[in-house]
Amino acid sequence: MHRAVSGRGAGHPWARGARTPQWLATCAVTTLAIGVTPARGAAQERQAPPTTALTVQVRDEAGNPVSQATLVATVDTLSVRRVTNDSGKAVFTLPRGEVARVIARRIGFAAGGARVELTYADEQVLVTMRRLTVQVLDTVRVTAQRAVRGLVVSAALQRPIAGASVRVLEARSRQVTDSTGSFALPLDAQRSVTILVSAPGFAPYQRVERLDGGTSAELLVVLDSATSVPTRLRPRIEDMESRLNWRDPNDAVVGSRELRATRMLGLADALAQSASALEKGLRLSDDTCIFLNGDPQPGMTLNSFPVESVRMIELYERGGQQGRTLSDRWPRNAPCGNMQPTVRGPGRVRYAVVWTYW
Repeated sequence: MHRAVSGRGAGHPWARGARTPQWLATCAVTTLAIGVTPARGAAQERQAPPTTALTVQVRDEAGNPVSQATLVATVDTLSVRRVTNDSGKAVFTLPRGEVARVIARRIGFAAGGARVELTYADEQVLVTMRRLTVQVLDTVRVTAQRAVRGLVVSAALQRPIAGASVRVLEARSRQVTDSTGSFALPLDAQRSVTILVSAPGFAPYQRVERLDGGTSAELLVVLDSATSVPTRLRPRIEDMESRLNWRDPNDAVVGSRELRATRMLGLADALAQSASALEKGLRLSDDTCIFLNGDPQPGMTLNSFPVESVRMIELYERGGQQGRTLSDRWPRNAPCGNMQPTVRGPGRVRYAVVWTYW
């Protein structure tokens, strides 16, 4: 403290040997503390391990994206699993400065892999998978002109699951997969079908397929382990299956592919332009009651959700939902949307259940 004021005149009250005022001493200590704190924070930041966002792109030999491939990225003793999306991509967050080994597996392909040094904050790697000469789906024999057929496999090991139950709700048909995990269900004139797949020890799987022009559907169904489904969601999924079984003919289910095909940025616009909603004459309103993964969301609107995050949406007219699992669960006097109806009359959507998980 004396050194800080030693340059002052001898007659100054804070000159050498004079007593430093208490308030000045307090300020000096505070300043010292403030000066030390950033250095400690910087040291803590330096100690925090940096990470790399590793984007893995999986393609076949012709350059086409491979979706629903199981990827396992290993760094030292850490292993992280992802499943590629429709564009054949998956993103990992891994410790920087390490070497990652990525293995890709999918039914009908030889396993592929890559090795990448995680040097920068963002890294990309391409994994090429070779299609097998004998296609697994070719073992499915279907006599009907139109059908839903495919394979059910586990997400972790990409191994076929025998004994899985596969249902097409619109056709009121059901089949159990054989020893190779294969199934084939005939279709009539349905244009949009809802497929439900379940197996002991695995999370249920739901998918909506739009089948125009008399086409069939070939699916690869990847089931996650049941432990990956939060306990609170399981009764909601059961309610959803009951609603889909007993829904009114005027109601609709719209899948993710149909939504993305509209190329609309907002979810409300994508739904309004979807073929399933248009053919049923369903019209969306600003006061639609929104459910997220089966739970009511008072005051929320459809545009609260990015289109790419939605897996499936159930649409119900007022009074059209026979099981009443939605109307009975909506909180009394709670607002729906922004409470300003922009659509009136027949076809107005009263309830919309947005699914971002399964």
